[in-house]
Amino acid sequence: MLLREYAPGSADGSLIEAPRTVARFDPGWLDRTVAGFHAGSVERLLIDQCRTVETRLASRRAALLRAVPAALACLVLFGAPLAGPAARRLLIRLGLWAITEPARRRRTR
Repeated sequence: MLLREYAPGSADGSLIEAPRTVARFDPGWLDRTVAGFHAGSVERLLIDQCRTVETRLASRRAALLRAVPAALACLVLFGAPLAGPAARRLLIRLGLWAITEPARRRRTR
């Protein structure tokens, strides 16, 4: 894998590309990488399953939106007993929505 760096080239402000190798993925790379994971680690657990795992990066906004239902459920569990009757009904409705909405979205995709 190359990292591309740019340095000022001359007085006119032009840039000169100066690529540099930061990692080599040769045949022994995977063996060296796997050897660094300790027994009991998540990485070792996944490697020992001998199957592929899909990973992807998510934006912070998407991660926060996914956390909203769980946050509402916690609000209902811990906030409803302390609230008055009207607020308790609202919290319970929000909690039910938080639990059912993600499942509904998964079914409609």
